[in-house]
Amino acid sequence: MKLMHGLHLAHCSNLYRGDTWAETLGRLEQYWLPVRARLCPDRPMGISLRLSGRAARELSDPAEVRAFRRWLDQHGAYVFSIHSFPCGHFRDRLAPPRVFLPDWTSPERTAYTNLLCDLLVQLLPPGVEGTISTLPGGVKGTFYSPEELALIRAHLWQCIEHLDRTLERTGRLIRLCLEPTPYCLLETSGEVLEFFSRFRREHMNDSRIIEFLTVAYDAAHFAVEFEDPAVALACFKEAHIKIGKVQFGVVPRICPCPEICEFLDPIRETDYQHHVVAFLSDGQRVIFRTLAEARQAVHAGLPAVECRIHLHAPLHGRDGEWFLLTHDHVETLLDELAGDPDLCHHLEIEVQTWDILPLDQRMVSLADQMAADYAWLLTRMNQRGIRVAA
Repeated sequence: MKLMHGLHLAHCSNLYRGDTWAETLGRLEQYWLPVRARLCPDRPMGISLRLSGRAARELSDPAEVRAFRRWLDQHGAYVFSIHSFPCGHFRDRLAPPRVFLPDWTSPERTAYTNLLCDLLVQLLPPGVEGTISTLPGGVKGTFYSPEELALIRAHLWQCIEHLDRTLERTGRLIRLCLEPTPYCLLETSGEVLEFFSRFRREHMNDSRIIEFLTVAYDAAHFAVEFEDPAVALACFKEAHIKIGKVQFGVVPRICPCPEICEFLDPIRETDYQHHVVAFLSDGQRVIFRTLAEARQAVHAGLPAVECRIHLHAPLHGRDGEWFLLTHDHVETLLDELAGDPDLCHHLEIEVQTWDILPLDQRMVSLADQMAADYAWLLTRMNQRGIRVAA
């Protein structure tokens, strides 16, 4: 929906998964339409669209694009952002790294992203910029040679050039947003700063990197890493790194003791993996690839003060018997946004793991959960003077 100061807010549609375009549109009709009817019946409401590679190719048919634009007009909807982190099926896989393939070493990732740019140009309403959030290079745990790391930067540069040509040809500005993520090549603010510094040295005095390549600040991801949002955002601003999109979400934080770890057993591990970051008593952090690895370390006497789990819980959720949620990170992020509304114009609620929560936390319908997320966030925005546009 449209907020004051030119802000746009949407619930990311990666929550309701579909691989084909028909499945994607069907999920929008099943879940998005009831939420719009409840929250925003008389005003346009935004969509952050998740498209797989297959869905993007199917939607690129001119007849399909025209039909979808009619659908958007009919339902008072508009698309301002596309989520493209996974290119293939947004489902469990046999081998953990496959979910994020192709990564940015592959020309297929570049072609997929450029296709999304071409689609978004056709879907954006007048006067609205676009964003595409994407995998931050590749996944840790995979060896990348110096040549492959250079290839990642080369493919990103090809995408930047495509975005630049798109702006010249159509007058529509679309930015690519690297999304730092636990256990990916870029997961901390320090790694982001180092990457941008290296990239800019390779393209000295070319302002297109600043204009077209940005960061998607995912509150859940940065909270898992124990980052302070005010400090991270200040560092990005000093380095002239733009925030293309802010994604709101919370994750569980737990006391790392064997008794508490037993509560993790009902949570179904998926091949996306629920990384765990442990804050140790000496101030250092250790990341574990899976819940099982973290549990094993705790039982072996890991000297941790607190652990945070890469599991996107409902934004409106409440603290539980064995965990607290990182709402403080979101609240600080909202303070930063209220203090500088030009910090970022695209806002997104991202929750995609309700289906793996224990059954007693999944009894509420998906539409009710989404509406509650919107209500939670809009209430706190209103408290800070950020309101729905008249």
